[in-house]
Amino acid sequence: KIKHLDLRECCTLNQIQLIVKLFSQLEYLKTCMNRKEIGQITKYLLSRNNNKTQHLFFLCISETSKICLKELNVLIKSENLLNHYFIKFINRDLYLWW
Repeated sequence: KIKHLDLRECCTLNQIQLIVKLFSQLEYLKTCMNRKEIGQITKYLLSRNNNKTQHLFFLCISETSKICLKELNVLIKSENLLNHYFIKFINRDLYLWW
């Protein structure tokens, strides 16, 4: 029952879907993502219809650019993915928790 996963490699949406399927108790996920896929991956992880991520409450996107903070914030608000959340950018890492 792995709850914390810290990956050193970048993950695609397909890889994230496999990880979530294999680790259904996941609460904390840290990984690198291609900037073009951050929106899709975040929508997948935060989807209210996705019961495989019901335990997840912390996401760290490592080695990303600061513009992703604004893009992710806009996505979360426009898609109404979360009501209450915190988002921070520290040393090229983007932290999102809810």
